[in-house]
Amino acid sequence: MKLVQLSGVAATLAALMASTSVIAEDFVPDAPITGVKIHRNFGAIVTRSFSLNLPIGQHRIKISDLTDQLNEDYALRASVVSGNAAINQVQLDEVFLPNVGREAQANLLAQLESLETAQSNDRTAIEAITMQLSFIQGMAKEATKSGDYSSPADLMEALQQTFDFVKANSGSLLNERQSLESAMKDRADQIKVLKRELSQLGGTRESVMEGTLVVSSSASAPVTIAVNYLVEDATWDIDAEANLNTASNETELKLFARVSQETDEDWNNVPVALSTTRPSNNISVNSPVPVYFNLEDAGKAIAGLLDKVRSGRITESARLEEIVVTGSRLKQYNSSQFDAEFELSGTISLAADGSEQRFLLQEHAAKSDHTIRVVPQSSRSGFIYANAAFDGIPFIEAPYVSIARDNNFVGNGAWPTLQSGKNLQLPFGVDTKIDVEVVTVPSEDGDEGIFNRKQVDETKRRFIVTNNHDVAMTIEVLDTRPNSMNEDLEIELLRGSTRTTETDYDDQPGIVMWRKTVAPGEKWEINHWYRVSFPTDMSVVQQ
Repeated sequence: MKLVQLSGVAATLAALMASTSVIAEDFVPDAPITGVKIHRNFGAIVTRSFSLNLPIGQHRIKISDLTDQLNEDYALRASVVSGNAAINQVQLDEVFLPNVGREAQANLLAQLESLETAQSNDRTAIEAITMQLSFIQGMAKEATKSGDYSSPADLMEALQQTFDFVKANSGSLLNERQSLESAMKDRADQIKVLKRELSQLGGTRESVMEGTLVVSSSASAPVTIAVNYLVEDATWDIDAEANLNTASNETELKLFARVSQETDEDWNNVPVALSTTRPSNNISVNSPVPVYFNLEDAGKAIAGLLDKVRSGRITESARLEEIVVTGSRLKQYNSSQFDAEFELSGTISLAADGSEQRFLLQEHAAKSDHTIRVVPQSSRSGFIYANAAFDGIPFIEAPYVSIARDNNFVGNGAWPTLQSGKNLQLPFGVDTKIDVEVVTVPSEDGDEGIFNRKQVDETKRRFIVTNNHDVAMTIEVLDTRPNSMNEDLEIELLRGSTRTTETDYDDQPGIVMWRKTVAPGEKWEINHWYRVSFPTDMSVVQQ
């Protein structure tokens, strides 16, 4: 009797095993896009969802006609949202379309591929240049920390090497970056024209992706499944509009999202979330390795370091056709210690043609005081800066801002990085009611020339700043005082020089600043006078 019972159990187990290894039924559901999360300047995670009445057993579900721009490293990911089912296997395959009527498109596609490759290369080059410039700026500050050197002579040698390198590289790097950015802008216009021509010729896809899920159901009941995948040709970035309200002493700020996509899949009436996270292939940091000191030419060492930063990739959205959406579209804003996410209210539709839409995300206002900054060696104008701190604002690196004063448009430009609670100095353009005059004052005491085998040179500049406002204004004047990098080169202030408010302004050696609240109609005179002396058998070289 026991043998019979065991045989029955074995038969039942065999039947169950057979039912889970054999495909009972194939399904090809309609799987519309039900959600999109776009990462800033990177790509988007697209979610498709569907529901099926699955009988007991194992089934194959095919999700067809997915974009061929799907990232195959991320692949296709699936999960059961509701129902008694399990996903046993996920497969992604490329399906090639019939090559009919594509001869007219071949040339356009080749041109488009060439232009997009050039854009990608230039993006990489721009990121490398930006990293190099940041490295150079960091060098200039680090080299001035005397605590890192055993003697003044070592400090002076390090400063000399640093300034030589900065002088030789900063200007050329800036020019190269500007040239690349200009080329990318022209190329983006060409890409837009080619894509329009391709769209007029009809569909251009040569292949699509197809997903296959193997799903086992333990009960005959409805099951809801979601799949998601990564597409790279989707992006969003932040635009900002700022207004300096001088009546209320407030700085008003509006943040907008500029969204576009070229994924070959139109997004029609779907919920959209915008994430500040920028995914990267660099997900860990290497442990320290042993360090060995040797002697090497400083210039070659610096060049070697710069070679190491020539890597990475950034994505820029070409400014194509823009659709402006009025009124706030922000449904929810979530922020963690690392990232922020904006969930737009309702649904949006975004065609896969690169056209842009713009959504209002947040509005902020902060009490602020404003100062006028004058830098005579750069401009004979005064520039308005608002000193403000915003609470609850997301971390935004170097936003591009459209600025206004008292609701009058002033211009566009880059702002410093925004961060919640941080005191910021925010530029608001030229103040035309501030006059700046620079006068060279001749030496009157006969102290210039050669004395005791030393050459003595004097510099006397007088800055005359006039406040033509009908109210008092706080004005800051910035200039440079030379730094000596040689023990035989002496720099001293002259009697009659105006006392500075700050030296080494913003931790920059030799940058001096004068600050004063200037009455209406008042002329403020600043004497910037100093003497340089050095051996007659040497000459002064400006770094």
